[in-house]
Amino acid sequence: MKKKKFNEYAKLIALGFGVPKKRLFEPIQEREIVDARQLLYLVCFRDGFPLVSIQRLMVAKGYNVKNHSSISHGIKRMTIQIEKDSDYKKIVEEICDTQ
Repeated sequence: MKKKKFNEYAKLIALGFGVPKKRLFEPIQEREIVDARQLLYLVCFRDGFPLVSIQRLMVAKGYNVKNHSSISHGIKRMTIQIEKDSDYKKIVEEICDTQ
């Protein structure tokens, strides 16, 4: 069940950022990709995914998240970003409304 939701969230976030979904799981450090990836962490976490589940799902898609603190940092960073940027907030609201 979590895998299906994870894939749907990744699809919607990639669409919102205008990037191919597969790029979220590549070791790319471009700001846009990092933001999209971290937003995926946040949306999953808000939906009740444990950090270990987020990590496993990312690894299964080919992105090696080395530790939970990387995910926690991304969640905190995106929480702040949502407060400052209405575009990010809109993406999160649209994703949460469709689920």
